[in-house]
Amino acid sequence: MSASGNVRELILGIVRSIVDTPDAVMVDASNEGEGVRFDVRLAEGEIGSVIGPQGRTARSIRIVLSAASMKHGRRMAVNFVEPHSETRSAAGIKCGIECQCLPKVIYPDALEREDL
Repeated sequence: MSASGNVRELILGIVRSIVDTPDAVMVDASNEGEGVRFDVRLAEGEIGSVIGPQGRTARSIRIVLSAASMKHGRRMAVNFVEPHSETRSAAGIKCGIECQCLPKVIYPDALEREDL
């Protein structure tokens, strides 16, 4: 298994142990230049569990990812993606892939960005 495959499985295991619907968790890995980006897709309503109070849980996942990236000598990043939500669409908030707009992503530098 490749380095990104091992790290993908690590992220998948951690996130599945946190959420109420572990079978709905998907982790997509994509190469970006010299690094790898992992997009973690969750069931609706689960993102709060993964972000945690004041972002501590997400920060902890990123710290583990940082250690793995040093071991493998590649830059790695993780984004937590909310799924499509009818209520978010009705409120004019960009939603998931099903409605052909960008998914809402939780970035490390802020809990929400409206410029997606």
